[in-house]
Amino acid sequence: MVLAFSLVAVFQLGGWAFHQLLGLLVNVLIAFFLALAIEPAVSRMASHGLRRGLATFLVFLGLVIVSVGFVTLLGSLLAGQIIKMIEGFPAYLDSVISWINTHFDTELKRVDIQENLLRSDWLRDYVQNSATEALDVSAQVLGGLFRLLTITLFSFYFAADSPRLRRALCSVLPPAKQAEVLRA
Repeated sequence: MVLAFSLVAVFQLGGWAFHQLLGLLVNVLIAFFLALAIEPAVSRMASHGLRRGLATFLVFLGLVIVSVGFVTLLGSLLAGQIIKMIEGFPAYLDSVISWINTHFDTELKRVDIQENLLRSDWLRDYVQNSATEALDVSAQVLGGLFRLLTITLFSFYFAADSPRLRRALCSVLPPAKQAEVLRA
C-alpha cells in the first residue's frame, strides 16, 4: 500500500514538475530547431576557417538585420494604413450618417454624435479598461522578450557547440544507431 501511494505521489510530483517546466522545454525545443536551421550556414562558414562561435554570431547578426528590416517595413506599412484610416474616418462617418439620414428619415449630425459619445459612461469605462489592459499587454511583451532571449541563447549554444553536442549524444548510443542519428 505504501509503495502504491509512493508511486502515485512520485507520478503526481513528476506531472507537476513537467507542467511547470513545459514553457522552458518548448523554448529549448524551438531553440534546437532554430539551431538545426542555421547549422548549414554555420558549418559552411566554419569550413572556411572561421571559429564556430564567430560564425554563429555572424549568422545570428544577419538574421537580426533581416528581421529588423522586415518588422520595420511591415510597421511602416501598418502605420501608413492606420494614418490613412484615421484621416479618412470623418469622411467615412459623414457618409454613414448621410446614409442613415436618407434611409431612416432622421436628422443626425456628427457634432451631436461626438458630444453624446464624449459624455457617455461607455467611453469612460472603455478608457479605464484600456489602461488596465495596457499593463497586461506590457507584461506579456516583457515575457515575450524574455522568451525570445531564452530561445536565442539556447539556439546560439546549440549551433556553436553542435559537433560536441552530437558527439555527446552519439556516445551513449550503440554504433549501429549513431550513423542513423547523425544522418537524421
